[in-house]
Amino acid sequence: MTRRKIRIVRSSLCALSLGLLLSFAASASAVIMPSAVNGRYVQIINNGPADRLLHVGELEVFATGVAPGPNSHVPGNNVSLNNPNDLARTGAGAAIFSATATGGHGANGAVIDGLEQSGGDTWTRQAVNAQVTVDLGGTFSLGTARLHQRNDGCCQERLSNFTVNVFADGGGSPGALVASRAFAGQAATDSFAQIALNNGVMILPGDAGVIGTEVVGTAKYIQVINNGGVNRLLHIGELEAFAVGVAPGPNGNAGGETSLNNPNDLARSAIGAFIFSASNEGGHGATTAVIDGNEQQGGNTWTKQQTGGGAQITVGLASSAEIGTIRVHQRNDGCCQDRLMDFTVNLFADDGTGSPGSLVNSALFAGQAATNSFGELTFGPSQFTIGANDTLKIEIDPSTGLADMLSVGALGDGTLIIEAGATLQIIALSPITSPRDYQILKFGQVFGAFSNIIAPDFVTFDNLLVNGTISAGIPEPASATLALLAMAGLARRRRRAA
Repeated sequence: MTRRKIRIVRSSLCALSLGLLLSFAASASAVIMPSAVNGRYVQIINNGPADRLLHVGELEVFATGVAPGPNSHVPGNNVSLNNPNDLARTGAGAAIFSATATGGHGANGAVIDGLEQSGGDTWTRQAVNAQVTVDLGGTFSLGTARLHQRNDGCCQERLSNFTVNVFADGGGSPGALVASRAFAGQAATDSFAQIALNNGVMILPGDAGVIGTEVVGTAKYIQVINNGGVNRLLHIGELEAFAVGVAPGPNGNAGGETSLNNPNDLARSAIGAFIFSASNEGGHGATTAVIDGNEQQGGNTWTKQQTGGGAQITVGLASSAEIGTIRVHQRNDGCCQDRLMDFTVNLFADDGTGSPGSLVNSALFAGQAATNSFGELTFGPSQFTIGANDTLKIEIDPSTGLADMLSVGALGDGTLIIEAGATLQIIALSPITSPRDYQILKFGQVFGAFSNIIAPDFVTFDNLLVNGTISAGIPEPASATLALLAMAGLARRRRRAA
C-alpha cells in the first residue's frame, strides 16, 4: 500500500451535518456520471518524432452518454462506418478548420467523410506537430473520440503517440482548451484508438440521498486475444462466461456444432450478448458464431489471422457482472487444434458510453486447449480504479449509523487503485449524536491515496486506507465561537492588568 499527501477541505458543520434527512435503502446501484467537456473543435496532433508521418483513417466523436456502439469495420478501401451518432461527419455538419499541409497524401476531408480510408486516400502528413482540427459546427458535451487506422494493414505506426485536444468556441475559431488527452501507444491494427474526453466521473453509491452499497470491479466486455506469432491463426468454437460463485457445469459437447445448452452462460446472443469488435483478416466464420451457444466446426468456426499478430475478438455482455470463469472452446471436429493456444482473456468495465473502459481482470492461457474441448480460466479478485479526475461521493447518516460503501468485488477482496488527483467527498445526511466508525470502502489491497478530501470537520481518516473506515466524533464548537471566546478572555485579562 502506498500513501500520498492528502489535501483535506473541511466543510462547515451547519452546511453538512444538519443536512436534510432523505430516504434510505439497504443497497442500491451507484450512479456514475461523466463530468462533461463542452467543446466545438477537436484537434489531433502528432507528438513526434518530427520525421514520423501522422495518418488518420477517420475521426469519430460522440456526445456524453451516447454509446459509440461496435465498430462496423470490414476490410477494404474506404469502408463506410455508417454511425449516425458520430458528430464528426460532414453529413452531421462538421468541417475541417485547419490541417498541416506538409508531405504525405489524402484530402483533408477524408478525416470526416464517414469512411475508413486506405492507401493514398488516407489523410497523411509529415511535420513537427502535424495536426488536423475539426469544427463540429456547434458546441456539444463530448464523451468519446475514436481515431481510426488506415484500413489496409499498412503503416500502422503512423497512428501512435498523439494527443487529442478539445477547444471551446472562441467566436468562430478555437478558444480555450477544455480537454487534452495523450495517447502514448499505437492504435490497434486496422481498428481504432478510443479516447475518453470527459473530465472523470462522479461515483455515488446508492444515488444522492440514499445510503447504498455498490459492488465495483464488474466487467461487461470480454476480449480473447492471440499471444502467438504473426503466422498462427486464432480460432474459437464458442465462448462461455460465468459469474463468480456459479459452477459452469460439465461441457455439453457431443460432436459437430452441438448446442452447449448452458443456462448459466452469460456470453450468449440469445440473452443479449453481442460482438463489440473483432479482427477481420484471413480465416473464416461469422463473429456471431462465437456466442451462438454452439460449438462450431469446419468453416463455420470463427478463425482469424491479424497482420502483425494479436488477432482478437471482444464480446459485450447484456449487463455487467463479476466474472469468475471463462471457457474458450476448441473447434469441434479435431482439426487445427493448435489454433487455440497461448491466448489472453481480458475483462473490461463499461466506460459509461457503451464501450470497454478500465481493465478489471486478466488471465493468460499458456498451453493448448484440450482437443475437441475447451480451455478454462478462473479469475482472481477484480480491480477498480478511481481516476485522477474522479470524485467518490460518500454519504453517512449518523442518525441510523449507516453509510454508503464501495466494495471492490462481491467479497470486497479486490484491488482498489486510487490515482493521484482523485477526490473523496463525505456528506452527512443528519446531525451527529454519538461517536461512530463507518466502513465506506471494502478492498483486499489498495494502491495510491486520495489527493483531495472534502469532509465535515468532525470526520477523521486514520484508517481509511487500512480497513476502509472513517471515524466521526462529536464536533467541537464552531471555530468562529472559539475565536469569540478567546477574544473575550483576552479582553478580561487586559482589564485586570489595567
